[in-house]
Amino acid sequence: MDEKTKILGGIGSILIVLGIIPYIGVLFSIVGFVSLLIAVKQFSDQYKDENIFRNFLTGFIINLIGMIIAIIAAVSTFIPFASLTNLDKDTALGIGAILGISVALLVFYITSVISGLMFKKAFDSMSKFTNNDLFSWAGSLIFWGSIAVIILLGGILIWIGWILAAIAFFTTETKRDITETTISL
Repeated sequence: MDEKTKILGGIGSILIVLGIIPYIGVLFSIVGFVSLLIAVKQFSDQYKDENIFRNFLTGFIINLIGMIIAIIAAVSTFIPFASLTNLDKDTALGIGAILGISVALLVFYITSVISGLMFKKAFDSMSKFTNNDLFSWAGSLIFWGSIAVIILLGGILIWIGWILAAIAFFTTETKRDITETTISL
């Protein structure tokens, strides 16, 4: 992997880690994922394996769609639909809130697991090409964390996974260009 890809991927991963900061963290996460998408695309092009980028992009899109649907489902809990039922308003709002939050959590969970699996596939491939097991560890922690996200431990595993991804990018050897090798001989 070239130096530019290493730096872009490492910084992107760090920005995702900083996503836990209140208010500005969302901006950090967005910039981090965009940086990481560019880095993974460059990596995919350098190693001529489009599946790496495709898996990562699929994970990103599924995660984004899941978050949007979960937010919409959660916000819909505030929409009164008492007039649609024979129940009184308080009962209808209570049922609506439970249903909305349940759907939001279910959608978030399912898309989180699927996106975690796609990130794992991308990081496993990157690990094979670079001989850096930290990529594989990062992918595994993100995937298992997404499964365990129901309990708070899952979020911590995902967070540690992104930290390992940053370390993996920064510690991977820079791939030398063929012309540099020829000149040094």
